[in-house]
Amino acid sequence: MAKVAIVIIHNRNDSPWLSDLLNSIHTDYPILITNHEGWMIPAIKRAFETTHFDELFFLNESMVVKNNSIWDIVFKEHEGRGVAVGDSYLMFLGKYLRKYVEQTEFPVVTCKKEDVLLGEQGWNAQYRKADPSWIQIEGMTDTYEVYEEKHGRWNMVLDGKYFKKWKGSWSLEMVEAVDRGA
Repeated sequence: MAKVAIVIIHNRNDSPWLSDLLNSIHTDYPILITNHEGWMIPAIKRAFETTHFDELFFLNESMVVKNNSIWDIVFKEHEGRGVAVGDSYLMFLGKYLRKYVEQTEFPVVTCKKEDVLLGEQGWNAQYRKADPSWIQIEGMTDTYEVYEEKHGRWNMVLDGKYFKKWKGSWSLEMVEAVDRGA
């Protein structure tokens, strides 16, 4: 059996988001927290460089788990396969396999825009090409129609069978504003 873990990509101090997510996870699978500075792709790279797990499932901290059956689905039913939750690993949401990650080259990113373009789009495309057996399962709605304030931030809300996500930036213009410090 493969060595597996859930990884929460976390880069805030004293985050109420992290507490919400941890309280929603009910599983016996190991849970790792990145607690890094910077963007998502470096956190994913570091998780693979500093652990010996074969399969890692990545979560953003600004989400909650709605249905914990997801863990047996991705780790037991789909052992040995990459699993994207939704469209092609957007938001890096899904399970990646070490043996295919090692066939990719992580980009160097210095801002959120690069993380989206070089990481979320470019690196994920490398991963999908390397992993011939990856699959996509039901994701979350992304209709640009549901918004709410949570933890002092205005968010677009994505919702699905397994997860709910509060997204703080949902357009390239908003990502660029984050990079400018606006």
